[in-house]
Amino acid sequence: TVTSTQSGNNNDLGSAAHRVDQRGDRNSMTFIQSGDNNDAGLRNGGIDQRGNRSDMTIRQSGDNNEVVNVNQFGSGNGAFRANELS
Repeated sequence: TVTSTQSGNNNDLGSAAHRVDQRGDRNSMTFIQSGDNNDAGLRNGGIDQRGNRSDMTIRQSGDNNEVVNVNQFGSGNGAFRANELS
């Protein structure tokens, strides 16, 4: 489980220097950004979740926030690949 909370303005999450990459099954990631002008999954970086039956939540409050490059990758077939992004 990964949880990150950023408060204030002009926060970045998932930059080229600090990519977010979670691997494995049945994992959870939650990112909360409050304030204005926050970015998640920058164009030259990103947030990747690789595995099956995992969930990711990104919450941004404020103005001019952006989610750019967020990916979930599953492997195998059927319900084992059931990842959820909210």
